[in-house]
Amino acid sequence: MLRAARLPPAFIVVGPLALVLGVVTVGVTLPVERGAQYTARVALELVVAGGFVAAALYVLAGGRARWFGLLAAGVAGGLCLETWRFSDRPLAYTAGLLFGSLWSAPLLHMVLAFPSGLLRGRWERLFVAGSYTAAIVIQPIPFLFWEEPFRPVCEECPSNLALARADQEVAEVAMAAFLGLGTLAMLLLAAYLVRRVQTAHAHQRSVLLPVAVSMGATLLLTAVSAGAEARGDIEFAQATNLAYLVAFAAVPVAMLTGVLRSRAYRAEAVSGLVERLESPLGPHGLRDALAYALDDPTLEVGYWVPEQERHVDGHGRVVAAAPTPGRTWTAIERAGRPVALIGHDSRLDEDVELVESTGAAVGLALERERLAAALRANVNELRASRARLVEASDAARRRFERDLHDGAQPRLVSLLLNVNLARRNAEGNGAATLLDEIDTELRGILAELRAVASGLLPPALTDLGLEAAVTELAARMPFRVDVGLPTGRLPDRVEVTAYFIIAEALTNAAKHAHPTRVDVRMTLADDRAFLEVRDDGAGGANASGGSGLRGLQDRVDVLEGRLTVSSSAGVGTTVRVDLPCAL
Repeated sequence: MLRAARLPPAFIVVGPLALVLGVVTVGVTLPVERGAQYTARVALELVVAGGFVAAALYVLAGGRARWFGLLAAGVAGGLCLETWRFSDRPLAYTAGLLFGSLWSAPLLHMVLAFPSGLLRGRWERLFVAGSYTAAIVIQPIPFLFWEEPFRPVCEECPSNLALARADQEVAEVAMAAFLGLGTLAMLLLAAYLVRRVQTAHAHQRSVLLPVAVSMGATLLLTAVSAGAEARGDIEFAQATNLAYLVAFAAVPVAMLTGVLRSRAYRAEAVSGLVERLESPLGPHGLRDALAYALDDPTLEVGYWVPEQERHVDGHGRVVAAAPTPGRTWTAIERAGRPVALIGHDSRLDEDVELVESTGAAVGLALERERLAAALRANVNELRASRARLVEASDAARRRFERDLHDGAQPRLVSLLLNVNLARRNAEGNGAATLLDEIDTELRGILAELRAVASGLLPPALTDLGLEAAVTELAARMPFRVDVGLPTGRLPDRVEVTAYFIIAEALTNAAKHAHPTRVDVRMTLADDRAFLEVRDDGAGGANASGGSGLRGLQDRVDVLEGRLTVSSSAGVGTTVRVDLPCAL
């Protein structure tokens, strides 16, 4: 057995109230006989009110755009109250006078919140609050002093039950002030609509334009009518009122169409996004899919990494999510936990629900990419930590080498000279033998220090650069070494890594390959250094054996470079290295 769909509570409340108010309005206005012009105006206002009621009930029945439905119902109720001014019953007439402009506040609220239902910023909120204050508090003030018939609606009017003190001059001054304030508000609203259409995103412009045109025509005719009424030209004001009501009748249709089109666009964007997610995604695949769905090529995604308490992109790089002019960051959460930030064009603020709905639609994908991005960020942090360790090790090696070179070695050499001098002076006595022993011991200690120092950075590398250090190293080799290296200085990390690779390759060649010639070449291109060490020795080297090459491989990995070793028996060995080398 089928169960009838349950109507939303808002529809259940608004529907009966609208029906009752409509019946009461017809009952207190249309029986009045004041001529065709008055009847036409009442009928048109009721038609416009009916349009807003129909739009409100349509969206409320479907449980969609509740904000739009309630505000549209408010506009309809205010329009009904305005028609009560034409009643010949004192109570209804007085209510119409006091609250005849009440419809303007929810209408302005609707326009500013369209199409997302959210007010953007402090100025919009102040504008809306001011409109409600004017409609509820300021607009009734003139009628507390209005004694004469209110000529815009009737020549012979019922009694004004709100009259507190008869003072027509004060009443007319207050009415002129209210009309001036209303005209200014309408001009500001018109300028605001033009600005929004000009700066809107492509699909938002197509949604806003019909509303802006219909509201613009309505506001223009309303301003003309208010001006005529302030001048006392009642007949022209009444004729203009009919024209403005005809334009006004298009407003609920344009707004309802815009709301539905906006929702349809969101559904289409989410559907297209889900289809794109069916394809394999790379580090930027999800970002590209979101950028396509939101039609924003500048879109950025920052994934939350709780361990580091920061956002990173698809490659694990830190994302600076600071607000900038023209850019907005929207937070995406899943199960109450932060998942990501989406940085997008501020024009999409017109439809925040679109950004949030697309983010929610790919919540699982965002969570998956967040985990992948967090892993990449942790890998990047590990690489950075390794790089810092290598740099610290190199710095410590330089300090140790400098201390040996400038401290211990000179002192030992000086002491050795003093011992030799003392030995010559002690020739022929027993002290000479002891001095010979001291000399031998000092020479052994000095040789050991030099052996230690040879494993550190040579002074030529620190002072003169890679070419000088390798040339000095090549001179000590038992075979010919042709050196072709850049003459300028390279970044410290590149020089140190290249020197150790060359030194290891030459040492291995001397120990195992016994070549007759070794070529050492380096070229620079596109901020990278390409090093090659080639010998004509026995070959057959094991690239994975020994701790020396493994240590060099770690160094190259830290710099995000690449090291390869080619070694065929009888052909020789070639070591190639590709290092980033941004000068």
